Amino acid sequence: MLPLIVVQTLTILVGLVRAKGLALVMGPAAFGVTSTIDQVVTSFVTLGAFAVPFTAMKFMARRHGQADGAFQRVGSGFLRLIVALGFGATLVASLIISWRPTTFGDDLASYAPAIRIALLGVPSAMLLIFAVSSFAAARRPTAAAVVNLLALAALTAAATIGAWWRGVLGLYYFATPVAIASSVTILIVLSRSLGVRFGSHRTLIIASLRREPEVVGYSLCFYATFAAGSVMMLLARTTVLSRLGEVAAGQLQAVLSIALTVGAVLYPLSNLYLGPLVNGQAPIPEKVRATDDLAGRMLVLLLLGASMVVLFPATLLRVLFSASFAPVAATLWVFVVWQVGFQVAFAYHQVLIGLDDVVFAAGAMIAGSVATIVLAGPATTRLGIAGAAAALALGVLLWGFLEQLRLHFRHRASVSGRVLLRLLIVLIVIAAAGSLFAGTHETTLSAMAVRLVVAGAIGCCGMALLDSRERRLKFWLDSLRPQSTADASQVASSSAASILQHDA
Repeated sequence: MLPLIVVQTLTILVGLVRAKGLALVMGPAAFGVTSTIDQVVTSFVTLGAFAVPFTAMKFMARRHGQADGAFQRVGSGFLRLIVALGFGATLVASLIISWRPTTFGDDLASYAPAIRIALLGVPSAMLLIFAVSSFAAARRPTAAAVVNLLALAALTAAATIGAWWRGVLGLYYFATPVAIASSVTILIVLSRSLGVRFGSHRTLIIASLRREPEVVGYSLCFYATFAAGSVMMLLARTTVLSRLGEVAAGQLQAVLSIALTVGAVLYPLSNLYLGPLVNGQAPIPEKVRATDDLAGRMLVLLLLGASMVVLFPATLLRVLFSASFAPVAATLWVFVVWQVGFQVAFAYHQVLIGLDDVVFAAGAMIAGSVATIVLAGPATTRLGIAGAAAALALGVLLWGFLEQLRLHFRHRASVSGRVLLRLLIVLIVIAAAGSLFAGTHETTLSAMAVRLVVAGAIGCCGMALLDSRERRLKFWLDSLRPQSTADASQVASSSAASILQHDA
């Protein structure tokens, strides 16, 4: 599964290249507007898709390998459905923007022409997610990641050229046609690689759903989860835009991107190791123990990965974006704290799903999102961008706390003390280092020397948290291999779910 990890890493790098290019040619203000418009489009994609890609992935995975062409029939039916939903979502969104341009705040009203053009890419985005799900269902997770990577690379080039040519409006003048062209390419790839075609293999989706109603329940729970997260991020961005201005919105996107990158590289490890175990037939204690093992390892990796981020935040913002983004360097560690909490909470979210407790898993995440939405306004007003980060972190804390209560009272299982101790240590170290060096010089010889010494101390702390088994390289290499307790379709399904969540 090493190729999948490599492709996922390249996808992260392409995303960073896109952010760097747009930051240089647009500046923080236009960059902030663009990130908010992108979130508007993402929200309509998430809300309008009704979890159909996830539902399709479940049905198609169950029919993969059948000789009667069931995989192609079901896939073709869902393809027609996702295209219809894409055009429907675009129509609804366009009507909303035309009827009330201030729907997403007065600050975005003047960019209504750009939003209308951007919304034309909604069907393309849905089709891309469906293609990722289809390849995952066909037990080809690496192909799914490659499709995602190539589409992102094409959009990155188009967006950068368009932004250089004519700012926010030019970005969508270039990116939207490329997205539409990518849709045509995706249709050809689906047809030739998987036999999934728009105009063939007629099938009754409703009849299939009636035969397997449990898939509908799973899909609705995932839909609620993705929708809540997308709406939460949209409201957080519009709150910063309306209360702090366009420059602050751009700076928010910068610190969010860096914090998300810290945790994004752990998705392959989480999916390949944990996904098969929690979705298999193992006893509850074994599933929780596997989650504890993974969460404990993730925390050490997060600590090591976050050390340079919290010690050199301003330098990192200058290198990855530009000097105009450096003023928010002091808030970066708060976003890293949020991302650490998210990664741990998501691990136990997976184990609840593996225990078929999907309704509560979705409800817990929705509760955390609602808490963030409620707190974002007053926190941003009082603390600025750091307030938005604090609202995100508190929402994740509530989400994780509810998950632990559910595991304890419903499933008679508890998170190990080792994981809780590691979590506490990691959060204390990140918060202490981040707040201690916030706002101080980073590039003088003395400042760099002190930070490197602290980085070494953090590295020693991370090594001290590992047990003797975890200090062996073979142990980490074994962790990257899929577990034998589940078949390849479960691995593919878990991988696709993570890609969908990351994109959303």
